[in-house]
Amino acid sequence: MTTPGTHSTNATGPTPTGTVLVVGATGAQGRPAAQAFLAAGWKVRALTRDASRAAALVEAGADAVVGDLRDPSSVRAAAAGADVAYYHTPMSVGGPDGAPAEQAALAAIRAAGVRHLIVNTGFALPDNPVGVAMLDARVAAVQHLLAEGATVLIPTGYMENFSAAWSRPLIVAGELRYPRPAEDLVAWVTADDVGAAAVHAAQRPDVSRGRAFRLAGPDVLTFLDVARLLSDVVGRPVTFRQVSGTEYGELVGAVLGPQVGAGIGAGYDQMPPFPNPLLAPDTTPARTELGLAFTPFATWAARQEWTA
Repeated sequence: MTTPGTHSTNATGPTPTGTVLVVGATGAQGRPAAQAFLAAGWKVRALTRDASRAAALVEAGADAVVGDLRDPSSVRAAAAGADVAYYHTPMSVGGPDGAPAEQAALAAIRAAGVRHLIVNTGFALPDNPVGVAMLDARVAAVQHLLAEGATVLIPTGYMENFSAAWSRPLIVAGELRYPRPAEDLVAWVTADDVGAAAVHAAQRPDVSRGRAFRLAGPDVLTFLDVARLLSDVVGRPVTFRQVSGTEYGELVGAVLGPQVGAGIGAGYDQMPPFPNPLLAPDTTPARTELGLAFTPFATWAARQEWTA
């Protein structure tokens, strides 16, 4: 592994590497980022509440560090000496204390002296307040982070929602359920591409600090399009059925827990029924300035194991 401030060489020339703290490194969003940083030659600290869950990352070269976002002292200790921190809010940090826990964790990372903070918002956010309290609070938090020099990554929706344990068995059986209208338009993005974006941002702080980048796949798809593409890889017709946010939350909750599922379901139930332009954004800055290439939906789907 390289030491902070050194460089590794790849086919395109030297790229900066160092030590990165990956928050929630054993989760669905943190793990791809940790793997991408390892592949790029970074020394990775995988922050997790359960070190046993980081065994595969440790085997790949990461260091597991135990900490909890609700315990700022553990986060500060984990971040001490790191050059970069990649942060996203794990689903386990929810409920009324979610925002304060997040703010305290981010403050602990800054207090540890981390030079570059990269934050994944986890879902599409507007640039400015829109009159919805939950969204406006997140917008204000992002604006504060940008003013402090953080890099903010704003993904659309994850393709992994379709391969997740609450979706895959239904799709294999021939039905795609989602709490949005059939003609909704989304440019889905992969978790791997978001992880790659974090690495590119870390390697180009001159370009990325104090800026937000929208991340989306190259295909703008309706749910009917998604069902058709999934039919091709599953090997049987897949039909789309719109469900309520509450029903979808129950599917998610059966896997991730009822509190997480209820929160996700409530969020979908509050969405307006018309397409959200933020889910099919312009990704030119991410592609041209960070050098990202986004994965087509069909390519991603063909790589998945479609078994129940």
